[in-house]
Amino acid sequence: MKFGIYATVICLFISGLTWPSHPQLLQDVLRPSVIDVMGNHLYVMDIERMHIFSLDPLKHLKTFGKKGEGPGEYPVFSSASNTIRAYPKYVLHEALSKVLFFDPNGKFLRETKKPALVKNVRPLGTKFIGRRIYQPRDGATAYSVIGIYDREMKLEKELARQKFFQQGSGAALTFNLSYDFLLFDVSGDRIFIERSQEGAFVDVFDRSGTKLYRFAMPIKRIPIRETDKKILLNFFIQDSRIQQI
Repeated sequence: MKFGIYATVICLFISGLTWPSHPQLLQDVLRPSVIDVMGNHLYVMDIERMHIFSLDPLKHLKTFGKKGEGPGEYPVFSSASNTIRAYPKYVLHEALSKVLFFDPNGKFLRETKKPALVKNVRPLGTKFIGRRIYQPRDGATAYSVIGIYDREMKLEKELARQKFFQQGSGAALTFNLSYDFLLFDVSGDRIFIERSQEGAFVDVFDRSGTKLYRFAMPIKRIPIRETDKKILLNFFIQDSRIQQI
C-alpha cells in the first residue's frame, strides 16, 4: 500500500537519502506540507502551489497549480487543506471542495467537486473512495465513515463506520483519545480498512465494495497514562497547525 508522507522538514532530508554526503535543499520550496514520489519524479505540495523535481539528478523541473476558484484552481485555507498524490498516469490534488487531476508534467486535466467533509480521497477506477466526518450540530453522535463515491462524488456505498474521536461542540466538546482514525488504503484491486475499535483487525474489500475477508494484526495495546492523555489533549488544543484543520 502507498501512503502519503506528511512533514514540515522533508525538504532537508530527501536528497540526503539519495546522496548522504551531500544533502541539498529543494529549490523554491517554502513551506512543504505533503510529498509523494512516482518513478524518478518527486512531487511537493507547497501551500498555494506544487513542484515537480527529478530525483536523479535532483533538479527542479516545474512549479504548477494556482490558488483560486476557477477551473484548475483550488482554495487554500491552511497547510492541511490541500494534499497531493502521484500515480503513473496523473497527479491527484485534493483541495477542500474539489479533486483536481494533472498529468505527470503538471498539465491540468480535469476536476470534480466534492463535499467539504469528504477527505483522504483516492481514485477507484472511474470512482473514488474517501472518508467523511459526520458531526451533527444537534449534539447527536459524530461518525467517521468510509464510502465509495461515483465520478461526481456522490456516495454510492458505505463500507465502514465508527464513532469519531471528537464529540459534541462548544462547552460540551469532548475528545476520546483512545479512538483511532478510521484508516484505509487501496492497493491493486483491494480496499483495506482497519477496524481497531473492534480489535486488531483489517477488513478487505474488492473494488465494488464487497467484503471479502478480515485478518487480525499481531499487535499489543499499550496503556496510556492519565498524564500522557492530558499532554496529548493540550497538544490538540494549543497547536496552531491542529487549530487550522
